[in-house]
Amino acid sequence: MKWLRQPSVSSSINQEGMVYKRQILSPRGLFAVLSVVVVIVTSYFMISLPVNVLPNYSAIVRNYINYVGNKTRVGNIKGEYNIIEREFQKQWFRMLQARIDWERMLIPCGYVNSAKNKTLIGFGKINETSKGTSFVEYMDIRPAGQFSRIFIRTRTKDGRYKEIGGDFWMVIFSGPANVSATVFDHGNGSYEAIALLVDPGYYTIIAIIERSLCEGYREPKPSFYSLLLKRNHIQHYFPSEKMPSVPVRRFYVWGRTNNTKIRINVKKSQDDIQKRLRFVLGHQPCSNSCRMIWSGLGRWIGKDWKPYLQSEDHVLDLNQLKKKVRTPLESLYIIGDSTNRMFAQEYFHLKGLCHDKLIWKRCTWQQQKIFRREKTPNFQAVEFAERYGNVSERLIFDIALDSVRNVFQTEDGMNNSRSLLVLHYNTHLAKYLTFSQWKRLIHELIVVLKERRRLFGSQAQVVWKTMTAIGYTGAFYQFEGMYHTAFRIRLFAAYALSQMCKTGFDIYDVYPMSASTLIGARDRVHFHNGVFPKAMDALTWWYLSDDNQKTLNICFQP
Repeated sequence: MKWLRQPSVSSSINQEGMVYKRQILSPRGLFAVLSVVVVIVTSYFMISLPVNVLPNYSAIVRNYINYVGNKTRVGNIKGEYNIIEREFQKQWFRMLQARIDWERMLIPCGYVNSAKNKTLIGFGKINETSKGTSFVEYMDIRPAGQFSRIFIRTRTKDGRYKEIGGDFWMVIFSGPANVSATVFDHGNGSYEAIALLVDPGYYTIIAIIERSLCEGYREPKPSFYSLLLKRNHIQHYFPSEKMPSVPVRRFYVWGRTNNTKIRINVKKSQDDIQKRLRFVLGHQPCSNSCRMIWSGLGRWIGKDWKPYLQSEDHVLDLNQLKKKVRTPLESLYIIGDSTNRMFAQEYFHLKGLCHDKLIWKRCTWQQQKIFRREKTPNFQAVEFAERYGNVSERLIFDIALDSVRNVFQTEDGMNNSRSLLVLHYNTHLAKYLTFSQWKRLIHELIVVLKERRRLFGSQAQVVWKTMTAIGYTGAFYQFEGMYHTAFRIRLFAAYALSQMCKTGFDIYDVYPMSASTLIGARDRVHFHNGVFPKAMDALTWWYLSDDNQKTLNICFQP
C-alpha cells in the first residue's frame, strides 16, 4: 500500500494536486506589516485630534516612517554587502587554488600526445580555434576592489562553436595598472578569466592564445633529453643523428571579431580592500595553506610593482640595515638555472648586500648545467662522462640533485643556521622532461632537503623560489620552443608549488608578477633588469625580520 501525504492545517493544495507548506512571514516582513498597521491606526486617531495638537503628532508619525524606511534600507545594504563579500571570497580562493591545482589543468587534455588519439576524441585539425571568429561572450565588470570577469567563446575558422577545451589563453588587463588574469578552461569551448582590479579607470583587455587543441601540453618522449645531449656532444662524430622536426608556433594577439580593442571601465569604490584581504588571509578552517615569504599577488603600475597586501610593500634603507645588522650573517646561496643566475646577479649588485659584508659574509650563485657544450673532447667533458656514465633518462636527475648535495656538503657556512639557500628548479627543465619525470625529480629533491641535517649536518634555511612565467613579449628559441610552452611552465610550477606547500617549506612566489609585467623578457624566459627589485626587498626584509613576522600563512583552499 502506497503512503499518501495528507494536507495539514498549515498546508495547501495547488491546482496540480501538489501539497506545499504555507509560507510564513520572515521577521523583516512581519516588522513591515506591523509598521503599516501602526501608521494606519495612528492616522485614524489623528483625525479626531484638535488642530493645535495635530502638528506634534504629525512630526511623530513622520519620524517613525523615516525610521522604518531607514531600517529597511540599512538591511538591504547589509544584504548586498554580504553578497559582495561572499563573491569576493569565492573568486579569491578560486584564483589561489588555480596556482596549485595541477590536476584540474589536466582535465581538458589528459595525457593526450599522439595525433591519432587527438583525432579520435575530436581534437583534430578541423577543430582548431580561430582568433578571428572567437569573441568575448560575456563581461562582468565590478567596481574597484572586486573581481571582474570575462568569458571568451571560441569558434573554429568556419564559424562553428567549439565544444571542447584545450586552448591556452593568457589574459592581461592593462590600464591604470597591469594585471594578469587567472584563466579557467571549462572544457566546452568557453574560457573564464578573472582578475582583481583595485585601481579604477579604463582598461584594455589583451588576450593571447598561445596554442590550441592541447598542443601546449604536447610532451617530449622520455628519451628527448638524452637525444639532445647526444646532439651537443656527439653530433660532430655522428652527423647522421636526426632531430625531431619543429612544428609551426602559433602565438596570436587576440581581439574582437572586428579587431578593435576591448575597453572596460572599472568604477571607483569606497570598499576597504585591505579589510577584505585580512579576512580571507585569516580564513579558518583552512584545508590547504602555504608559508609565504612573498606571495607575489599585486599589479604593475607603470614600472613599479604594488602588492595587494600593504604588509608586503617593503622599502629597505641600507643605512638602517647597517644599524640593525651588527654581526653579518653567514652565507646566502642562490642556485638554479640561468633565470635564477640573472636574479642573483641583479640582487647582489643592486642591493649591495655583500659589499663590505653589510649583511652577508658570503653571497654565491650557481647555475646548474644540464648540458656540457664542449664541441671537442677535453678534460671537463671526459670528467663529466666518467661521473655520470652513459647518457640516460636518469642523467638529468643526478646532475640536479648532486648540485644541491654539494652545496650542503662543501660550501662554507651552509652548516650554520644563519645561512640561507634560495632554490629554483627549473624553468628550462620544462623543455626536456615529461611531466612524470618532473614529478619524480621534485619528490627526490624534497627528500634531500628534508634530510639535509641528518645527511650533511646542514642547518641552513631553505626557500623555494617559484618558476617565472613565460613572457608574452620577446623572441623565442625555435627548437626548444616546441615543448617550452606557457601551459607546461604553469603546470610544472603548480605541481612543484603544491608539493613544497605540503612539505612546509617557505615559498618565494615570483610567478604572478612575471606574468603581467610590461617590462618584458628578452627571449620570453630571461627578464630584463627591473622586474624583481620589490621581490628582492621582500627577501631581505623577511630574513632580517623577527620570527613572528617571517612568514605569511596564506590559505589556498578553505
